[in-house]
Amino acid sequence: MTEGIELCGIKLGSIFDEKKFTVQNKELIPGGDYMIKVANPAPMYDAYFKNVNIIHSVKDKEIEMIVADNGGGYNRKECVDVINQLNDDYLEKYGDHYDMYVQELDSKLSYLYSFYPPNHNVISFDDPETSTLKENIKCLMLQANNEQFETHYVLEASLFHYVDVEDDKFPEEFDDTKLEKPLLRVVGLR
Repeated sequence: MTEGIELCGIKLGSIFDEKKFTVQNKELIPGGDYMIKVANPAPMYDAYFKNVNIIHSVKDKEIEMIVADNGGGYNRKECVDVINQLNDDYLEKYGDHYDMYVQELDSKLSYLYSFYPPNHNVISFDDPETSTLKENIKCLMLQANNEQFETHYVLEASLFHYVDVEDDKFPEEFDDTKLEKPLLRVVGLR
């Protein structure tokens, strides 16, 4: 699928064009990226999100992350309802094009969706080079954070590319002697 996954009508990995958005705030953040607050570009998402931020690199303007939140004031049931609706929307829109996995994280009302290209881990015996991953794994984080009052939440959604960072691994997982990852093999074939 070459269209890309979107949040609030903005496609992850597309090139940011300021002319297509109403820019409310633009700031340079560490790492050489811009974080730009835009007026919600797709009114159909107004029921879910009020604040939309786009993060893109300075040099090529490729959208690296989209962050949206509802501005606060949801109760727990409203958060669960929106998360369930977004779950259904993403499953319907992308379920035929991606292998989707969801992980409930330790915190309350926090879910991480991973979108894998189909057959991302299948390696051809004839030509392993043709089986290299042609599309990045994308992640959608949905989480509800308590506001000042325990009964109200801010619902936040973040869409980004998955990055396997060595710093996040436990010491026993980090092995710098293996710079190449081994190819997967089918068990039972000779």
